[in-house]
Amino acid sequence: MTKKTLVFGDMHFGIRGDSKHFLDYQKKISEEMIFPFIDQNFQVIEKMIFLGDIFDKRRQINVFTLGKVKDFFDKINEYGIPVYIIIGNHDTFFKNTNEINSPFMIFDKYENITVIDKIPVEDGNNIYCPWINDSNREQCMKMLSETQAKYVFGHFEINNAQLVGNTRCDFGIDDSFFNKFKYVFSGHFHFRQAFKNILYTGCLWELSRDDMIQTKGFFVLEKENGEIKNIEFVPITDKYKIFHTITYEDELKPLPNEKSPNFEEFRKKYENTFVKVIIKSCKNKVLWAKFLSRLEAMSPAEIVFVDNTEDNSEGKDSVEEFIKHTQNTDLLDVVKYYLDESFKDSPEKVKEIFEEFKKIYQESLENEVNE
Repeated sequence: MTKKTLVFGDMHFGIRGDSKHFLDYQKKISEEMIFPFIDQNFQVIEKMIFLGDIFDKRRQINVFTLGKVKDFFDKINEYGIPVYIIIGNHDTFFKNTNEINSPFMIFDKYENITVIDKIPVEDGNNIYCPWINDSNREQCMKMLSETQAKYVFGHFEINNAQLVGNTRCDFGIDDSFFNKFKYVFSGHFHFRQAFKNILYTGCLWELSRDDMIQTKGFFVLEKENGEIKNIEFVPITDKYKIFHTITYEDELKPLPNEKSPNFEEFRKKYENTFVKVIIKSCKNKVLWAKFLSRLEAMSPAEIVFVDNTEDNSEGKDSVEEFIKHTQNTDLLDVVKYYLDESFKDSPEKVKEIFEEFKKIYQESLENEVNE
């Protein structure tokens, strides 16, 4: 009978200063994706493996974050399926020893959870290796060299692994050291990749904008008689994203307003997420104000701006100043600012135009047409 092993990469609970937005994002994925998957496959899942960096902070754990992590692993423990948690470098208090680490202190008494924190542990064809540092390097390398296990699970720095972009790891364990194994599964580097017999699973979900370049998720190993017959990737962030990028240009169709039938679709996409707006042109200040007010109505956690307008001195400076001024400002204030800047020597003209605009604006709110 085919059995399944679930393999999860780096989780980093408590990322971004224990951001509630990230904790809610991680909870949403757990409740809507991970737990339902386990429920549907419960009869054939024989174990679950977490490849390190459960927590983001090494030296302290926020109580709110701790509560969220305990909620997650309380649920995992309740399934009664054997769970292996491998210590990562973010899980240890000291850099040169794993002696004090957060997962052992929290999960040691959990009935179905084994924390791999000091030396490798073997289980049939599998060997689980904790984060290697000065205190355990000799013993870990010796046990990995002598084991008859076919499959290694760890949190390794392996030479030649891809880091960010085209940069590759030029330190750590030489990849040839693992040649004798059929497969090596590792956490640590967040870019999902496979080379030779080595598979870096990547982080489980988005943790930074670098993670936008590829879909994140977890792996399912299908095994028969202890042998891996198939490796399946289960994508998560093709549906659940916390980072977005919007390119703004004057001629593009604006975001929908709150009365539009597709507003709710956009709101669900951007709500509580981190949005970067890349501005290619911003000559029509009223269109910009409309775009900004509609984006803010979708309640993102953060909006940051990148000015990619033409770099022609005065024009660019005015755009940057306008962007800075109009953040978190309603449309009427934006128009008033624009008129003041455009007609600095004609306050009466500003007043006249602004009063007329206010009248039109109020009428448009009362009779707004879906766009």
